[in-house]
Amino acid sequence: MDDIEKMLSATFLEEATQLLEDTEQSFLALESSPDDPRIIDGIFRLAHNLKGSANAVGFLDLGHFMHELESLFLNVRNKILKIDENVVDVFLRCNDLLTTWVARLKQDPLAHVDHSELLDRVRQLNVNRQPTDSHPIPSSGFTMFEEESAAPCRKQAVESVSETSSAPAFKDDSIRVNLHHVDDLVNDIGELVILQTVLKQQKHLVSSPLIQKTIDQLAKITRQIQESSMRLRMVPLHQTFQKMQRILRDTSKALHKDINLHVSGEGTGLDKTVLDNLGDPLVHLIRNAADHGVEMPEERMKKGKAPQGNGWLSAYHQGGKIVIEIKDDGGGLVPERLVARAKEKGLIAKDAVLSDEAACQLIFLPGFSTKNLVTDISGRGVGLDVVKTNIMQLKGEIQLENSPGQGTCFRILLPLTLAIIDGMIICLSENERYIIPIAQVHEIFEVKGPELHPMGLNAEVFDIRGKALPLFHLGNVLGRQTSPTKGRGVVIVSRFNQEEFAFSADRVLSQQQVVIKQLGRDLKKINGISGSAILGDGKAALILDLEEIAKGRSA
Repeated sequence: MDDIEKMLSATFLEEATQLLEDTEQSFLALESSPDDPRIIDGIFRLAHNLKGSANAVGFLDLGHFMHELESLFLNVRNKILKIDENVVDVFLRCNDLLTTWVARLKQDPLAHVDHSELLDRVRQLNVNRQPTDSHPIPSSGFTMFEEESAAPCRKQAVESVSETSSAPAFKDDSIRVNLHHVDDLVNDIGELVILQTVLKQQKHLVSSPLIQKTIDQLAKITRQIQESSMRLRMVPLHQTFQKMQRILRDTSKALHKDINLHVSGEGTGLDKTVLDNLGDPLVHLIRNAADHGVEMPEERMKKGKAPQGNGWLSAYHQGGKIVIEIKDDGGGLVPERLVARAKEKGLIAKDAVLSDEAACQLIFLPGFSTKNLVTDISGRGVGLDVVKTNIMQLKGEIQLENSPGQGTCFRILLPLTLAIIDGMIICLSENERYIIPIAQVHEIFEVKGPELHPMGLNAEVFDIRGKALPLFHLGNVLGRQTSPTKGRGVVIVSRFNQEEFAFSADRVLSQQQVVIKQLGRDLKKINGISGSAILGDGKAALILDLEEIAKGRSA
């Protein structure tokens, strides 16, 4: 295969991948709107164009399968075949097969996927088949080419591309860029931010007003470049949310439930690294809502609810973070049952007394499950604890709101990016500086003395508005001896999973944006340290993870 053939094949496979992702959503929409001609025509155009393009670049088996599938879509369009759940199931299975097929062809152009069983199923549905070539095909904007010959040669394919290039085409304002190149750019701009911060902090040493003004202007431009570079890594949640619709459909069908998913905010952008690790937690939560949340239709009707359950998947910005909510209108959690189940499994003490809020948090414990029987969907107790762990690894937080009889809401709070954060610089002594992510700071208080109270040996609490919070002296946590209740310094209050904790430091120095630098292999093992950064004077400082400190000390 020469270079031009490789280029044509690669272009076809990339565009086929994107089109198949979009088509899955069309199949799901077809189930609820079987008579919508726009959906049917769009699916038919896709099949027709994929068939011609697959043949043109030499993927003849794929083209043959698409020909049979195109005939099936034609029968749907001509109302020879009625859309029902079984037909949509076949469509979705075909989409899964084609997605796998295209992925394998990317790795090996000679790869073959066994499609005989599904091909037979398509042919069974293809009653009263009509020749597809007798119908005019509207253009779909597919940027490759259409070649209807059963055995096209490479030369015809190249000529087809050349002919279409001179015709008016859909203007695509986007380009594909290797992610490694984007990472290199972001890293270089991170270094630029560090150098600019050094300049800004040292500008008072310069007597020239022009140079001082230039440094200020440089700071503004650097910030704009940095924000632009971060947007390059932002990927909309559309495809991820689209996959969740398929997950819910398959899960609810397996459970013999009827659940409708309402999606909003799918255009919200999230850092590519964060998004790549978000799929599994969302799958767990969607399946959990279908299995544990929404009741069976008969049970819902007894409660006065509609037999069809509802789920909501939404995303929005809040306070410099991305918030993703997964809600359902099911039965909600029953705290008493959760506590009893946890005691039965030995996860908590037999005499433990928990508040309703604390009882609901039991579902995040490893090994916890309310199911007595293990199924393909649940019962192993390895779901929500994995969700919480994965979210915490993304420097995020998961919250739970429970309304007994009305449903539950899981709320995931994620940083926009893992590369750059707004940090608060604190001091624990004259020369020891540390960084705390602003996202972990809820309130800051100046210590006056009476608010600190000893609690047992080497333990203290911080009294805030009549509420006692466990107090952690960061100096002691980091191996520096700090005298309790010395009545000086500041207290930083953080909130994690609806719980508040207090952390003491000598003073707050400043707030600035910092570029996160990964720690070495040995330092990664230190609890409470999440990374490092270069400060404005060119010296390094460690980034503290207050949530990890609180979790480690209270465990």
